[in-house]
Amino acid sequence: MKIICTRNNLRNTFQLVERFTGKSLTLPILGSIFFEADEKKIRCVATNLEVGIEVVMPGKVIRGGSVAIPGRIANTLVQSLDEENVLLEEKDGAITIKTDSSSFTLQGLSPKDFPPLPKIKREHEFSIPANILKKGLVQVLPAVSVSDFKPELSGVYLKRDARAVTLAATDSFRLAEKLFQLQTPGDAVSCIIPWKTCQELSRILPEDGEEYVTVRQGENQVMFDFSEVHMVSRLIDGTYPDYVSIIPKDFSSHLAVPREDLVKRVRAASVLSSKLNDIVLSSSEDEVFIETANSELGKSRIRLLTKGRGKETKVSFNFRYLSDGLEAIDGEEALISLNGDSSPALVSSSQDQSFRYILMPIRSV
Repeated sequence: MKIICTRNNLRNTFQLVERFTGKSLTLPILGSIFFEADEKKIRCVATNLEVGIEVVMPGKVIRGGSVAIPGRIANTLVQSLDEENVLLEEKDGAITIKTDSSSFTLQGLSPKDFPPLPKIKREHEFSIPANILKKGLVQVLPAVSVSDFKPELSGVYLKRDARAVTLAATDSFRLAEKLFQLQTPGDAVSCIIPWKTCQELSRILPEDGEEYVTVRQGENQVMFDFSEVHMVSRLIDGTYPDYVSIIPKDFSSHLAVPREDLVKRVRAASVLSSKLNDIVLSSSEDEVFIETANSELGKSRIRLLTKGRGKETKVSFNFRYLSDGLEAIDGEEALISLNGDSSPALVSSSQDQSFRYILMPIRSV
């Protein structure tokens, strides 16, 4: 194998795929990047057997071939290159990375030992704008459970029906849901995608442009195709909880608050919160007080003007969970809908009804 490519293309590709390599004493090949070139394309592949990625890299192929090279070392070396053009040549199982001023030779592993990415069977497929999917994942990911006690909560629930695509995540204390209305036809899809897969997907999906990503669900697997990227992940077994039934239909009080002002005040008050990370919101028709108390450090009480309606309310929340919800919504104004100190609250935006964030009070006050 012998190819020529630009430094930036090589850097970007290796930096991306190296994150998908695995660490295994019994399968050291998982720590490598599979590198293959033919007359049509240059492929870079990595997998940890849970999630895998294939990236097609631009470049000129002088001679085809394949090799598996140590991912972490190769990526570190490539990031240090200065010259614009890079020559990669494989010979006798070793690969040389060469520029005008430097040359590195890495001993590779047999490409025959590298596990192929799985093929999707029983395909159910639809397409969605890549930037919209990226934004939705960023909004719901903070609510994914970090505990393995309920595996079905350790991922993002994706559902596509005839009308829309829904993304949802919950850790039992808060719930985030994003709804996309789609005009394009597609198959019905329902699956739970691991948190790690969704996190990586949210990183690499483009923010701008009109590009679409194709989503295919197979037996215990899901695939995402966009640009020159092909990403495959296992799915989480289990049934996602019927979270819709816990969302209140009506609320006794509503607060409309400048979002950024509330975020700043919650952050300031949280410095003096207790070990429970609790923060108390006390509301009336035209103002809300953010209060915290710590027996060892002190206490705080911050006032913020608001437009409210309904009953006066006093509710305690985990300030981190509340901040996550406020930062996830769009628009200048946050809407907080309450039903007292023991029922779920709703954090939303007056400018974007496609996202809602449900938050449980942490205790009665």
